[in-house]
Amino acid sequence: MKMITFANSKGGVGKITLTVGVVRALAKPGKRILLFDIDP
Repeated sequence: MKMITFANSKGGVGKITLTVGVVRALAKPGKRILLFDIDP
């Protein structure tokens, strides 16, 4: 299992957009990917 983490405590925009883009680029048919956002 491989894990990639994006973390930032500073507010702003673009983190989830970047994360979704990376997930879509790494996604391969037949593979499972778990993406979750812990945004207060």
